[in-house]
Amino acid sequence: MKPVRLELQGFTAFRAPAVIDFEGRRLFVITGPTGAGKSSLLDAMTWALFGQVPRVGTSVVQLIAQGEPSMHVMLEFETRGRRFRVARRAQAKGSSTVRLERRDTAGAWEPIADRTTEVKSQIERLLGMDYTTFTRTMVLPQGAFDAFLRGEPRERREILSRLIGLDVYEAARTIAGARAVDAKTRAETLRAQLASLDFATPERIAALRAQEVAAGERLQALAARYEALRSLADCWRTFETAQRGAAAAASEAEQAARASATAQQGLSAAQAWAARLQAEMATAVSQREALEYDPQAHEALRMQVSRLEQREAAQRDLDARRAALAVAEREQAEAADAASTAVQRAKQAARAADQAVVKHDAASAALLDAAASAAAARDRAAAEAATQAAIAEAVRASAQEALVRVASLEQIAARLSAGVEAERTAVAAHADAVRRAKLAARDASAATKSHAAAERGLAVAREHAEAARRANAAADLSRGLKKGDRCPICGDVLTAAPKHARADFDAAERAVAEAEGIVRESSVAASTAAAAAAVSTERVEASANALAVASAQRSAIEAEAEQMGVTPAELPREAQREAKAAKQAEARALAAEQSAGRASAVARSFEVALGSLGGTPAGDATPAVSPAALTKAVEAVTAATQGMQAARNAADLATQAADAAQREAALREQATRTAREHQRDAEARLDALGTIEGDAAAIRAALSAADEAASRATSLDAAIANARTACAAAEAATAAAQTALEAARTAEGQRNTRLQAARADEQTAAAELERVWRDVLGEGAPSRALLVAVQKQHQAEQEQATLDAGALRQSRAHAEQQREQAAATEAEIAAQEARQRLATELSQELRSDRFIDHLVREIGR
Repeated sequence: MKPVRLELQGFTAFRAPAVIDFEGRRLFVITGPTGAGKSSLLDAMTWALFGQVPRVGTSVVQLIAQGEPSMHVMLEFETRGRRFRVARRAQAKGSSTVRLERRDTAGAWEPIADRTTEVKSQIERLLGMDYTTFTRTMVLPQGAFDAFLRGEPRERREILSRLIGLDVYEAARTIAGARAVDAKTRAETLRAQLASLDFATPERIAALRAQEVAAGERLQALAARYEALRSLADCWRTFETAQRGAAAAASEAEQAARASATAQQGLSAAQAWAARLQAEMATAVSQREALEYDPQAHEALRMQVSRLEQREAAQRDLDARRAALAVAEREQAEAADAASTAVQRAKQAARAADQAVVKHDAASAALLDAAASAAAARDRAAAEAATQAAIAEAVRASAQEALVRVASLEQIAARLSAGVEAERTAVAAHADAVRRAKLAARDASAATKSHAAAERGLAVAREHAEAARRANAAADLSRGLKKGDRCPICGDVLTAAPKHARADFDAAERAVAEAEGIVRESSVAASTAAAAAAVSTERVEASANALAVASAQRSAIEAEAEQMGVTPAELPREAQREAKAAKQAEARALAAEQSAGRASAVARSFEVALGSLGGTPAGDATPAVSPAALTKAVEAVTAATQGMQAARNAADLATQAADAAQREAALREQATRTAREHQRDAEARLDALGTIEGDAAAIRAALSAADEAASRATSLDAAIANARTACAAAEAATAAAQTALEAARTAEGQRNTRLQAARADEQTAAAELERVWRDVLGEGAPSRALLVAVQKQHQAEQEQATLDAGALRQSRAHAEQQREQAAATEAEIAAQEARQRLATELSQELRSDRFIDHLVREIGR
């Protein structure tokens, strides 16, 4: 090994990176003061090569420079004509790394190993030595050589033994002594074996050899007759084989004829099948072309029908609003007429009441100055009547407002219910579209997976076909080869006859064709499923848009309700509460009017009482009349009062009826305004949907026809795809049937030719059998039983002669073996004695007081 370059960092004294270049130096000296790092350079090389150094062993962490986290050494060296480099890195805390590389002819470094055990074995292989040998022969540890030169002979012997491993010579001496003892023991054992051998004499061996020659000559004669009999048996077997071959050829010829007929029938059936499938496919194609299905027009019709249904719903709502408006206008007109009539009647009743008052005033002029208490009571009753009347008017106005709010809430509730129903319908439609889209996507995914599986099946079928082709090629190449022939591919001599079975390549090809058909079918199915999934996705988007519109309309209605201070869920209950409040207000108004009437009656009763008291009227009243006159005046006042009361009652009733009629008219007017607003909203919704050209029934009929056409188109497309696949399969079947027919006809001709050849071989074999029979057994007709009997007799004679010859050969071989064994034993005894002498001399020469002392003396010089 020759060092070329050494790089180290963090190694003992070399804290900073250092590079030592040995390139071009055959002899050099490393000098420097103590502690400069001279020995560290040798330690670095040793650690780079073997991962340990003599002074610390494998505890190399001690060599890391103080304060450094790691150390790194790279040694580049040459050996065996190549250049290598090994690099090691050790962490103060952590694992170590190593890498061995080799430089190629282009100068680039290629990795060899990066694991400790692999690098160790590679270094030992490259250097031809391990760590122990390296440190004893290449690098001596620091201080060991100086101690060797300055020590006493005994100490020098111990140091030398430790440095260069002289203990191996002591071990060699021990082994030599043991081998000397072993050789002596083996020699004594062999002498005992030699004495026990029964030696064969040369005369006995010669006699045995003569008997063996005679037995061999008899065996040769029997072998010659055996060969003749075997030739005769071979002729017989050849004749029987020819007979069986002729029979088999006849059977094969018949089978080939039947196979030709079957192949002809199969070709006719395949052609008829292909023609029928072509006709079916042509019919399906013509029907598909005549269908003229347009998916875009179909989708446009679907959208048009959807808008038509929305317009029809909006039109129905508008018609309902118009009918409600007509009813409201009619009821408003009736209420207005009733109010007008009631007002006229109230005016007439008021004039009648005024006239009755005039009469009453005239009759009661004398009684107007009644007592102060009666006048105050009258005044209080009148004030109470006025207050109750005002209360009745205010409460009735509140009831009117409540009725208006009830109508608004009911109208919003009805619109919200319709909006919620529309949104629920849109949600159901969207969910159905999503479900159909998921089903379509799942079908598309399943179709894609089926197509991928079909492609994998096709790849497997093609691999099997290729394997079958290779197997048949190997069988064709190995046909007729036997043991001892040369391989036609590699040229090696065959140690055994190759056995390659032929594969069914035709079946493999049919499997490939079937797999290709399946791939085509799965491709069409995957395309169809993908198109259906795309259509389903578009329908999901359309239903989502419709759902968004319905949700927006419902949200607008809810916002309108919230503007009125009512949540959508509380609309019905709020309407009921408002209606109940209106009824309660009406009841309070009626009660207030009744209270006002009662107060008026009290005031009038006070007036009557005042008149009955005969009080003097204030002002320029006439003197009191006589009691008769006062009685008449009282009676007149009483009568006037009764008439005035009746007139006022009639006027009050007429006024109440007029007020009720006016309130009813106001309510009907408000209902009419609300109905007009509803109608305008319905008209706005209808206008927002736009107009649709064409007849609705025609559009729906067109959509139904388009749906049927779509279904028919899908069915026809699938039928066309299936028909094309079937046509391809039928064409393949026709081609296969044609090929099978040609093969069958060729095979039939070959079988007929083989039959003729087999019959000729049978005649030739029969003639050869008769000739050989005459040569071996003489005249007579060939007989299988006679041949078997002769063979058995000859086999018995040959077996006996073989046993005799074998026994003689064993006896002669045993005698010769004993003779050879004796000679070999004598030679082995001499070899063991020589080995004993050599081992004894080596053991004596390797004693420590001779060989090692000689080495120490020589080194000390």
